Amino acid sequence: MKKLFRWTALWAAAVLLLLAAACGGEKQTASLTAEEAFPTLLGQDYEAAYLLTNLGMTIDSTAGVDVDGALYYPAVSEKYKTTADLRALLESTYADSATVDRLMATTDQKGNPLFRDIDGKLYQSAQGTAASQWLEPDLDNIRGQENGDQATAVVQETGLDGFLYECTVTAVRSEDGQWRLTAPRSEAPRKKVGDVLTGEEDQQPQVSSSQVRQMVENFLMALKAGDTQTIEELAGAQPGTYQGWSALEISKAELNETLEEYETGGTYRVALTVDNGVGLLPEGEQIWELWIRCDENLQLKAERFQQGDPAPYRHMEHPAGEQVSRMLSYFGGPDFQDPSQLDDNIITEYCLQVLAEENGFQDSGFTLEQVQQAVYRYFGLENYDPSGTSFYRPETDDYMAYGRGGIEMPEYNLYLTQGDEGKVEVRLYTYQDPLCTRRDKMQLWTLSDNGNGTYEFLSAVTGEPDGGEQQSAQPDTGEEPENQE
Repeated sequence: MKKLFRWTALWAAAVLLLLAAACGGEKQTASLTAEEAFPTLLGQDYEAAYLLTNLGMTIDSTAGVDVDGALYYPAVSEKYKTTADLRALLESTYADSATVDRLMATTDQKGNPLFRDIDGKLYQSAQGTAASQWLEPDLDNIRGQENGDQATAVVQETGLDGFLYECTVTAVRSEDGQWRLTAPRSEAPRKKVGDVLTGEEDQQPQVSSSQVRQMVENFLMALKAGDTQTIEELAGAQPGTYQGWSALEISKAELNETLEEYETGGTYRVALTVDNGVGLLPEGEQIWELWIRCDENLQLKAERFQQGDPAPYRHMEHPAGEQVSRMLSYFGGPDFQDPSQLDDNIITEYCLQVLAEENGFQDSGFTLEQVQQAVYRYFGLENYDPSGTSFYRPETDDYMAYGRGGIEMPEYNLYLTQGDEGKVEVRLYTYQDPLCTRRDKMQLWTLSDNGNGTYEFLSAVTGEPDGGEQQSAQPDTGEEPENQE
């Protein structure tokens, strides 16, 4: 089972932005030492990362405009009124102009510019982009060392995984006498050094990319040999989960391509030839994908092993898939033939969470009109009355949903099929095993295109998984699938 913490991560980042903004507002003077300048620089770096990776800009979601098929919202900020203001933040933080240009060219999930000026005003893409990790720097305890016009600093960071990290950043003194970072902190080398909750130093050996690669080889050898005990150990599965795999006849199981590889995991394409699938695996020559990941105890495990066509590991590439993922992370997979059958608290909280994300996690609540507009947009319900929900605040006559954690969901994949008249079908498959080779249930979500980058939920119905006898075979949708990690 896996907990989904996307909302928690974004909410925590929103709170932490206050710290970064305070640091980012300070102006360096030529008399500052590197150690004195590092907190300001790292605070500005933190703010820049939040704006560029977490939809951190406050926007007006009621005034979206379409630019070449992409939806953009106007920024609501006294500090950032045009892209030139964003560039000024980056130029005061990073020494290399190429770094500034690269960050200014950040794109959203669909490859469109994240920020652009429209009629002389700053706008942000509704799609946004996501950080691969989020680490909060400790700006009060920075160990800096200056050597002429160059300096280094060791920074402690708190991860959303509950662990403590250390990274090393460098800075140079520019011709104007000001210190600037040579690169964003997110790109600095780092190591895990302890546990935030216990305060204990990390005594576990660090995982290396060579160990990850060796685990891939071990998995493939066990697969070819029908060594179910090793497969279960590598996947962290209960004994007997893959008992039937000992009868598989596999003449080829070879690493075909490394899609990504790092110290704590990797994604690999595997060339597989199944001569006899004994009703468990499809037969013939195929390309599969294998995920190796670290668990919360930094123990490597084989997380997924699935056919790679269509690739089942796409994430946040389609707004309809992202909306279903968000619904799953908040409420699981509720069944409904019509949105009016959903609980009022589900409808209201979903819309409030989306409004909060779109508006930069503002501290104030949302008006009845804003909630009704969102409910109509996502659920097609007119004149909706949310006053009976737990999110209504009579003292301020508004609506507010605070940060929340995710719920437990089994491993799942999403597959999208474009239907007629702007409808999209999203098939949600859950699995019976850790490697996600045996489908358990299928839930069919149907959504309708609003024409502005958002989709209206129409229904969600649970049934038995399709795909015939061999449950590992993926449906031929002709579309790239979505996946929530």
